[in-house]
Amino acid sequence: MADHHQSSFTFPTTAELAPILHSVERMLSGDHEEYFSPTELRAGTWTTRVTGIISLLSSICMIWRAWKRRKDCVFHRLVLGMGIHLTIFGLAKAIGAAAIPSETTNALWNHGTIATCTAQGFLIYVTFLTACSYYVSFSVYAYVGTLSNFKNIGKMESYIHLSVHVYPLISGINLILKDMFNNSGFGYCFLEVDPIGCGVGVDFDSGNITDSGNDTSCERGHSHKQAQILELLLDVPLCILMIVPTAVMIALYCNVKTRQSVVHIPANNVGQQAIYYLLALYGGILPSAIVHSLEWYDIVSIVAHLFADVMFMFFSYFTIILYLYFTSGEWGVYEEDDDEEDESSNHLDDLIHGQTRNGNGAVEGQEGQADPAATTPEVLPRRRSGKSLRYSFNIFDGTNCSGKFARFIYEGDSDDEREDNMETEKWNAVQDHI
Repeated sequence: MADHHQSSFTFPTTAELAPILHSVERMLSGDHEEYFSPTELRAGTWTTRVTGIISLLSSICMIWRAWKRRKDCVFHRLVLGMGIHLTIFGLAKAIGAAAIPSETTNALWNHGTIATCTAQGFLIYVTFLTACSYYVSFSVYAYVGTLSNFKNIGKMESYIHLSVHVYPLISGINLILKDMFNNSGFGYCFLEVDPIGCGVGVDFDSGNITDSGNDTSCERGHSHKQAQILELLLDVPLCILMIVPTAVMIALYCNVKTRQSVVHIPANNVGQQAIYYLLALYGGILPSAIVHSLEWYDIVSIVAHLFADVMFMFFSYFTIILYLYFTSGEWGVYEEDDDEEDESSNHLDDLIHGQTRNGNGAVEGQEGQADPAATTPEVLPRRRSGKSLRYSFNIFDGTNCSGKFARFIYEGDSDDEREDNMETEKWNAVQDHI
């Protein structure tokens, strides 16, 4: 009787659990239609296309403005190069999901092939990094140009145009060979494995979830963990592209403040312009850098991904606003002068014009007669007492190339020599008068 009531329960074997484990594996790998919900797919698709069009239009405006000024200074030609890459970037994003292979899941309105998807991802990747590299090069150009008062810096241009393309092209080709440009799930092709989330396997002996990818192979790309490692080709440069210009701008401000007596641009203006420059950079790149970093811990939401994409696609809009700021308006500030220097300068001007002042400060001619006409500002202009106008040039082209202060740039001439010549002429006039 005892044997009759003994329990006959036995644990299921691995073979019996296999179908369940395969279902779990399939769910974890994302190889199913509901990895993204229809709402998330629509949000990603429309966000990509709308912001891509905004980026495209902004970059076209940038090219148009820079093209008209390309002969003025190096800065405009560098902006022109950046604008070309941002235009290609905006166009690739505006095409959106149409480039995603038609048989791929987790996409809407996709009509492309593997070739179109690879091309779109490659162009987005290369133009993304190249445009940012151009923008970062502005800081190096500003540092060298500002401290040298923008003399003999034209030779930097060819090196900048060449260097900004090297890493994006080499790393981009490597990613093509690794089949890493696939449907991202956000309405365009970028760094992702296919199908999305593949490479997350299940160890059937232990029943544990693994990242080895031994049990769930990817049709394109590596396993989930290997793909994350390859994404460092993008993540690390993004961090460098923020650190380098920040360090350069801090060094520029400190150097200008230390050498203010020989640098034309006031240190306060350098600091203000550097802040505006860095804000546009951080606004476009920082969200993407944070999201890509958090992906290592699998704690990034789809909303965060969309926000990062939107912010970088608005990078073109940020840069055109900044470009307008640096190429429009008047650049001038008043600074205090010593009263003694002002009085001495006025006295020298009087001697040069053959004029003296009587006890009341009125201007007299050579015969000692008061000259009423000479007291008018139109005939003999005078600086405001205690103040002089010091012009503040922008840190990227040495002046406002499109504004009325452009005449203060003298190509191939020496500022020191001009000042010396002016001083010599003044003293010669004084000696002749005496």
